[in-house]
Amino acid sequence: MNIEKEVRFLINEEQYQNILQNTTPLEPESDTLDITFGYDGFNSLKKYGFVCRVRKKKKGIVLEIKKKTTDGWFEQEAKVETLSDGINFFSFLNMSPYMYLCKKREIRKYKNLKIFIDKVELLGNFVEIEYQDSKSSNEEVDEFKVKVGIDSSEEDLYGNIIMEKLEIDSEFKENFEKGLKILIDKEKEGI
Repeated sequence: MNIEKEVRFLINEEQYQNILQNTTPLEPESDTLDITFGYDGFNSLKKYGFVCRVRKKKKGIVLEIKKKTTDGWFEQEAKVETLSDGINFFSFLNMSPYMYLCKKREIRKYKNLKIFIDKVELLGNFVEIEYQDSKSSNEEVDEFKVKVGIDSSEEDLYGNIIMEKLEIDSEFKENFEKGLKILIDKEKEGI
């Protein structure tokens, strides 16, 4: 079981280039797909304290359970063969899919920080900074932000950003719900 401590920021092209110049690569950009399941849709995290998802990434497909604690996120994962296996697993537990994220993710390093550059479909470009391996995390995160020109406020979890957009933007909601249905139907049919 891993613990993650992270912050994320919306970034522009200049900040993206600064990140590339001031970090070292760990993993090249690759496609990632997350499908999140719960018993109560977007209220699942708040109500139950955890989220379940199927994640398809370059290294394979995993089931992930993330539990929010006062120290960060505890995360546990298990490999599965196919995306359909993951969807069926959570569906068997009577969980329903309520969110998906399609993104291109690049992983880099700055000192003791792990830097994730996410180009998230429908939302934009973000940098997620994981600091659980740093003994002086506040200083390293602040130094990194200054070095790459991030002076904006911390962004919420991707799920909360999507939930807010679903509540205020009917066109976004229509496109998002249609995209989720197409994705689930395609996987159930094994296409």
